[in-house]
Amino acid sequence: ENVHEAGDAVEEAEPQKKTTIPLKNPFASKRVLILEDDPWLSSSFTAMFGGYGYTIKIVQSPSECLEEAVRFGPDLIVSKYLLEGMSVNKLIELLKNMSHLKDTPIVIYSSSSLMGEKDNCLKAGAADFIPDINGIRLLKRINQFYHQ
Repeated sequence: ENVHEAGDAVEEAEPQKKTTIPLKNPFASKRVLILEDDPWLSSSFTAMFGGYGYTIKIVQSPSECLEEAVRFGPDLIVSKYLLEGMSVNKLIELLKNMSHLKDTPIVIYSSSSLMGEKDNCLKAGAADFIPDINGIRLLKRINQFYHQ
């Protein structure tokens, strides 16, 4: 038992040395594949995601998305809803059939609000559906995938 009474000499502990540990960006190693053919949106996504430290790859077509999904090895795939040459449901199906991507989340966003879009995408295997092109909302939702 270590009890001290008034007047006892007490050794003071040496002050702790402060060590600074650099904060690691939790997104620095995350790879996001984005399917978007609009140059303005592509630039916006590049700036937004790049600013958070994500490594991103923008593709402009479903076929390019399928090719890059193999080469790039994304941790997350983001795609617009309306695609040329392939339905988004078919794209989701083809991506989910790739063994290395079966557990990779796919987030779909849309600028339209057609009835049933969200349900169709979720049934096809999308992890989430964002009903507008709100970059901040999209970024918040994507960040949540990495904090689950």
